[in-house]
Amino acid sequence: MFANNIQETTCPLECSYEIDSVENNLFVQITNNTSDTLFLFDSYITDYKYNNHKLITSEYLYRYNRQRNIDIISFIPLLPYLSPYYFGDVIYIGNNRIIHQGQVIWHFLSIPPGCNITLTLPSDILSYSHTYYDISNKQNSLFNHRLKFKKIKTSHQSNKKMIEFAVYKNINLLSDTEAYYNDEHEYNAQGKNYFKLELFIDN
Repeated sequence: MFANNIQETTCPLECSYEIDSVENNLFVQITNNTSDTLFLFDSYITDYKYNNHKLITSEYLYRYNRQRNIDIISFIPLLPYLSPYYFGDVIYIGNNRIIHQGQVIWHFLSIPPGCNITLTLPSDILSYSHTYYDISNKQNSLFNHRLKFKKIKTSHQSNKKMIEFAVYKNINLLSDTEAYYNDEHEYNAQGKNYFKLELFIDN
């Protein structure tokens, strides 16, 4: 059975999870109860370029929110580093290329109206240490070319944990190379215009 844990009320989706301890899988089911097709940002979940260097293991996704006293596994897009295509003079192949511009491209899973999708994640992500403080939405901008990740002095594991996803209604600009270069303000605005879907994990 999937465990139903409440997310932000502003997000028009339902989310639940189930842990398979035998196969070490975490199944996340997301249901779209709206009349619109929605798009789940999944570039960090399924690595489409280097299967042997999973972005899902990058330490920059595992953060601690001091205000809410909760450990977060964040699949929210890091806007300064995402692009519609791969580019750069240096190719980074490790999972921390997540914080290098041009090394990760936008990718989405579509969720039609009234339908659901199931993500299969490795369950061991729930036991990873959280070594950075969470970043603010204001800081996460295309125009902030280098996000400042503040490291926690001692690796942290809170008694509370959640996974957060970004769900979009419109993504037409995010894979558009011309908009990326010539319409930066609209591009950035669309990148920030997502529903945050929060899935709380029981300890």
